[in-house]
Amino acid sequence: MVWGNGILVCGFYGYRNLGDEAMLSGLRHWLQRCGCDLPLTVYSKDPEDTRLRHGVSVLDNRYAGGRRARLQKWLRHRTALATHRFFILGGGDLLRDDPVRDVAGEWLQPLEQAVWAGKRTLVLGISVGKLWRPETQARIKTVLNQVDLIAVRDRISQQRLISLGVSQPVHEMSDLALEIVAPKDYCPPADSHPNIGISVRPVAGRNEQSSDDSFYQHLATLADHLVEIHGATIHLLPFQAYNDDFRQRYCPPVDDEVAIAEVVNRSRHPEKLHIVPRIDSLDELIQRLSQLDMMVGTRLHAVILAAGLGVPVVAIEYAPKVTGFMKAINQEQWSIPLADFTAQHALERVNTMLSAGETVRQQLRQGVDAYRSPMDQVDRLLKDVLL
Repeated sequence: MVWGNGILVCGFYGYRNLGDEAMLSGLRHWLQRCGCDLPLTVYSKDPEDTRLRHGVSVLDNRYAGGRRARLQKWLRHRTALATHRFFILGGGDLLRDDPVRDVAGEWLQPLEQAVWAGKRTLVLGISVGKLWRPETQARIKTVLNQVDLIAVRDRISQQRLISLGVSQPVHEMSDLALEIVAPKDYCPPADSHPNIGISVRPVAGRNEQSSDDSFYQHLATLADHLVEIHGATIHLLPFQAYNDDFRQRYCPPVDDEVAIAEVVNRSRHPEKLHIVPRIDSLDELIQRLSQLDMMVGTRLHAVILAAGLGVPVVAIEYAPKVTGFMKAINQEQWSIPLADFTAQHALERVNTMLSAGETVRQQLRQGVDAYRSPMDQVDRLLKDVLL
């Protein structure tokens, strides 16, 4: 029985990650652009933040510890499924295996429940990471073959799903966050000293060789070289940062402000590095990114949002999703695999990019435009399911 006509949206929301919040904002803009005005209810780790930030209804997705709390959460989620007609999983890096957690399983479970409840289901704007567990591969194949619309954000993810035996059409779309940005007119710095952003995150465990200590040292050395050679102003940007209350409640393992402090501590010129404090709004983030001459990105959405604004990017490939995006916008020459990242490798790319000037910006805009071109088809498919 369908009691309502709204949309349930499930993804990595309420975790104070600006990239994921940009995708949710982009999803809302996309639905509105396609003429869909159905109300949204969003799964959230921080319901109050999601409600205030996006103006949507929320479904509390916080961990429930006791038996009574787990039962109450189960009842809330079952009621939400019963009272909504549509279910969207996305966007983000949701379908991947992890040595410690069953990441894919955590996101597949609510999708499976929506399929079993007879809802119209959509998987939108996701990427598919490394999958080595046979049970994960089988589970993805089974549930995605029952979904009404699948659209992933890069060709690598599309090929992975097809190779798993997903027989439903797997379409390509652009990352949802690009719905909220557009290229800005470029004004070169008056004093010829570039403004360069560096997004910083921990990378330990991302591959067998990765070490936070070594990574932070290379970032600090890169920043020092850019200050010394180009007189650059370096902006260290946190994409996942928290207020004190959130830190005390959850003790999050990934904190970009902590990572930034580690980079500054290793710098020869800490007084010349601009530490950007926790950014509360997407509007503020976009404003800061639009003022940059270049972004060195160790966060996927630092790369995506900067590219969408027309800001040239040097990407550090800490995950397949970064590789997939840089290939999709035809910018692989500016990308560095994490295993190969050194300050010298990054400096060479930055120097080449700065000397190329407007040519790089034109190529970037062409690449992003080509990446976004399949959206016309996905727009039509979305309308067929929802309208």
